[in-house]
Amino acid sequence: MANINDFKAKLAGGGARANQFKVTMPFPGYAQLGGEIEELAFLAKATSIPAMSIGTIPVNFRGRPIKIAGDRTIASWSVT
Repeated sequence: MANINDFKAKLAGGGARANQFKVTMPFPGYAQLGGEIEELAFLAKATSIPAMSIGTIPVNFRGRPIKIAGDRTIASWSVT
């Protein structure tokens, strides 16, 4: 039967830590200046998926308003 000490002993370096997350973001083609910038990489401690909301557009159909999906709004992305 395995115990927690056996599990901890098999983690090299103590396992994943909050300061070990690497974020890699490719630049779009129009942002490259002479090809020297291909991707941006940095280390992050914490982040979260930004909130997204979809607006509604009321459209009259046979005398009654129906709601159709409108513009998608994404909140700012914060990284620590």
